[in-house]
Amino acid sequence: MVDTRAPWTAAPLIPQVNIQCAKIPRQLNLIGAIVAPDLGIVDSYLPAGVRFLGTRFERSLSFQGSTFEDVLNAGRMSVGGTLRLRYGAQFEDVNLSFAQVGGNLNADGSTFNQELEADGLSVGGALSLSDGASFKGVRLVGAQVNGNLGFDASTFQ
Repeated sequence: MVDTRAPWTAAPLIPQVNIQCAKIPRQLNLIGAIVAPDLGIVDSYLPAGVRFLGTRFERSLSFQGSTFEDVLNAGRMSVGGTLRLRYGAQFEDVNLSFAQVGGNLNADGSTFNQELEADGLSVGGALSLSDGASFKGVRLVGAQVNGNLGFDASTFQ
């Protein structure tokens, strides 16, 4: 059913692309791209990794509950809204060096099997690495976080 009466017709449109429960067998490569809508890759499997070097996401980016068996290389990436790497997502190698996140960066409850490299990272809001998140290590040399920094109930090996 589509309701064509107010207030539903006056609601703002939120452009978004959601990929859920997918297997993306080849490398997801958006190097240098500009992505206007929210992008969500949820509960998906990415065995060949992701390359987002210098990619600009004008809104938010989510990898909630997804599994990466190769690198998530997002150095110098820009996200205008929130970056979500949470809800049990599993990562091998993550590079967020010199990335810019306009909103919050949330990695609550996720597993990072290699070091999370985030030297020079800039976060306009909070950086939350909490709620049972597990890390081999976290590098934040020269990072700037304008909101709270949380590591509650996380483990570091």
